[in-house]
Amino acid sequence: REPREGTARVAANLLFSCLGNAFEWYDFAVFGFIATELSAEVFPSSDATTGLIEAFSIYAVAFLCRPVSGVVLGILGDKWGRKNTITLALVMMGVATLIAGATPSYRTIGIWSPVILCLSRMLQGLSVGAQTTGTVLLVLEKSPYHSHGALTAVLIVSQLSGFILGGLIPSLMRMMWSEEMMRMWGWRVALWVGLIPCVITFLTHKDVEDEYTTTRRGTGTTTTTTTSTRRGRIEEEEQKAEEGRGHQSRPSASSSFALSNDK
Repeated sequence: REPREGTARVAANLLFSCLGNAFEWYDFAVFGFIATELSAEVFPSSDATTGLIEAFSIYAVAFLCRPVSGVVLGILGDKWGRKNTITLALVMMGVATLIAGATPSYRTIGIWSPVILCLSRMLQGLSVGAQTTGTVLLVLEKSPYHSHGALTAVLIVSQLSGFILGGLIPSLMRMMWSEEMMRMWGWRVALWVGLIPCVITFLTHKDVEDEYTTTRRGTGTTTTTTTSTRRGRIEEEEQKAEEGRGHQSRPSASSSFALSNDK
């Protein structure tokens, strides 16, 4: 087993990942909890039920984008590193949330209102698809083997906490504000609240380290770029493999003795 980073480094990676998860899943989930107010502003239908169906249709678009993001950004994560890919996902989610909260009403720009909201929702889906698995890999690659189960559980809790806050905050806002205030701009505030953990996450960005492998396929060769610890492990494994091939090329003394006794 290769040497692992110290407790402080693992804690920094875990904090960055948990804050990122909470931010991503809050912004991903809150859309559904404010669908009633959002649909009244963004969609043209005068019927509340029809508008709600239209809002949830856009909500579902993000789920269709998640598998695409998992493939595309997963490949980028192997090439550019987990930290850079997760940071890209955070930027995508932050931009999408900012745009969604600033979307003008249907009365102002017409059909472009739901179009802008749909595009921002697609960007959210692309973002959260990379965040979930990327944070798990970022934390586990730098942590001791015996703590993988506990750390994975913490990451899952951070995702669920974002989802729970996505329902809790709009509910508290409805208790404090009138229905008219929620319909006019309360739902926008609920979206923008998610930008707070985004800023905090970026403040922890500089303390995060990862290790990754970049594979270049040109003439059939593979170039590996790693941290010094992994490079040493790879060289050690290659040396052991070379020694193993040397031993396999001729029978060992013990093997010859065993064969002679069988006779």
